[in-house]
Amino acid sequence: MTVSAKQGLEILRTTSNFQWYVIPILIIVIYIYAVEVEKRNLVAAILRWI
Repeated sequence: MTVSAKQGLEILRTTSNFQWYVIPILIIVIYIYAVEVEKRNLVAAILRWI
């Protein structure tokens, strides 16, 4: 394995690059979509993508 490949794997495996604020935001967005789909309000769920 080349030196650059080893460096790339080390960077990939460190958690310091990960932004933890993304997880709660993603959970909230998934919850909102689930509520809209459960209400059968598919138009609102689709329009949010546009």
